[in-house]
Amino acid sequence: MNNFAPQPEQLEFARALMALVESRNESGAPDASVDLWTDLAGVGFLGLCAEEGGGGPRDLVVAMEALGRVVCPGPIVATAAAAHLLEGPQLEELNAGRLRVTFTDGVHIPWAESASLVIEARGCDAWLIADPGEITPVRTLSAEPWALGSPIRGPQLRESTRALILFDLGLSAYLLGCARRLIDQGAEHARLRTQFGHVIGDFQAVAHPLAIAMAQNNASSQLVGLAAFEIDQGQCDPARARLVRMASTKAALMAATAVHQAMGGLGFAIETGVGVVSTRIRQWSLLPPATRVFDLA
Repeated sequence: MNNFAPQPEQLEFARALMALVESRNESGAPDASVDLWTDLAGVGFLGLCAEEGGGGPRDLVVAMEALGRVVCPGPIVATAAAAHLLEGPQLEELNAGRLRVTFTDGVHIPWAESASLVIEARGCDAWLIADPGEITPVRTLSAEPWALGSPIRGPQLRESTRALILFDLGLSAYLLGCARRLIDQGAEHARLRTQFGHVIGDFQAVAHPLAIAMAQNNASSQLVGLAAFEIDQGQCDPARARLVRMASTKAALMAATAVHQAMGGLGFAIETGVGVVSTRIRQWSLLPPATRVFDLA
């Protein structure tokens, strides 16, 4: 076993998070309810990355992949990463489930309606937003509430490199969890769906893209786990985390494509839920601070 593989206690926590989201019946919802947010705080997830939270990068990525599999809503990645940035009363409010944090790139503000704290992140620096400016709600592919604004920066937060690395790795794990959900659903469909007297999984044009998607998903998941392990060892830098995010995003988007191809028109049917997950992957891949090639220079 690799020394960065999930540990039994991490897997048990991940299963508890999945059960929590499913018990609230909020899988794929545009935003998290107050009850779900309070539950996530109650089990210690929101404050996991705080210095006194008792968790680390590997705990976060295992938890986020599980939350991706149940398509957990809300600004969970930004809030979890922000726990490493905030102090005092703000951190207490976050730990109690009374604070939702979203990141902005200076223009786009995801979950603007429900977020109680906005942080602008650029490079490896971060600032509290004192005033989001005039907010213009925008429609998103995944029906989640984003907005455009002209945020005015407030005080700069403490050194934010680690928090932004946690954001990239946590988001990577979430996207791969969503993709794994899709792959499992596509494979089950290919196993049961019959055409021309054969299950469609017998046809290479159906089976091979799904198999490739699974291999890429597994490889990317290992890459995220390794990067999280390296952070614990003080070896991972922001550029490495952004590259991991890029690789995970590519793997998740390719998985969504393969599943839509395998399921045909059923992939767009409301009752299958495939469209909800695939559009979530696409939308969340753009969450600020977004990965851009020139950021790596």
